[in-house]
Amino acid sequence: MKGRSGMKWAAVSFLILIIVILLLADAGRMPEFLANLYNFPNGDKVGHFLLMGILGFLVNASVLAAFPSKKPIRLVLTSSLILALLAGIEEWSQQFFSHRQASLVDLSSSLAGIAFFAWLAWVQQARKKTNRAN
Repeated sequence: MKGRSGMKWAAVSFLILIIVILLLADAGRMPEFLANLYNFPNGDKVGHFLLMGILGFLVNASVLAAFPSKKPIRLVLTSSLILALLAGIEEWSQQFFSHRQASLVDLSSSLAGIAFFAWLAWVQQARKKTNRAN
């Protein structure tokens, strides 16, 4: 039970971190050290892939742990689609902020991160089940 709770809090904490980053970016007040983390060619795309991917992994791992009797692929698809929808809404909303620029390439990077890391969470859960069975 403790492992499930820890993963859930990691997901919530990471989501809060992303929200803070988004709010700072929307206000044009991104701290220089954060902006410099991806100040290289296509660094913004790497950032989208990793941030949304890590969030996707944490959310999917939490959902898989919380509902062990449900079909894992259905849980991963559902939670990933919800994250994809939220990522799309967030990217679309950037057009309303003067410091931001909505981009289909950024959205694609976010979606690729969600999909890849969701797959990792699903594989990890499958391995855990296999190890428990042996």
